[in-house]
Amino acid sequence: MTEKDKRETLPEFTLPEHLRFLRDEFSDEIPVDVIHSNHPQNRFKVRRNWWAGLLADLEVGLAEGAFTDPDVQEKIRAFTDFYFHRPNFFDKPLTTPEDIAKANRIINVALGEEPPQAKVE
Repeated sequence: MTEKDKRETLPEFTLPEHLRFLRDEFSDEIPVDVIHSNHPQNRFKVRRNWWAGLLADLEVGLAEGAFTDPDVQEKIRAFTDFYFHRPNFFDKPLTTPEDIAKANRIINVALGEEPPQAKVE
């Protein structure tokens, strides 16, 4: 299969669909061993690529005006500032259960499934 063929078989998601996919199709479990992308069961929220996908979705959503509620925008900016713009986040050794809970909550807030007043940071 060529790279073009691979790209053509990838599913296309809307932003809300992709946020739900990240929240619902990846495990909150923290595995004992490091899980690499070539592992047959690699859908864990502890993986850095999962975080990169979430942060990219949130940043693009902000930039493109997908989140119109100012309170939601503020919560998303606070989250991305803490996790993405914070020095050395991607050098941080381990993702904690608290990090995963905060990520799930910000997805809920972004989707309008949880009020922006809910504690996210």
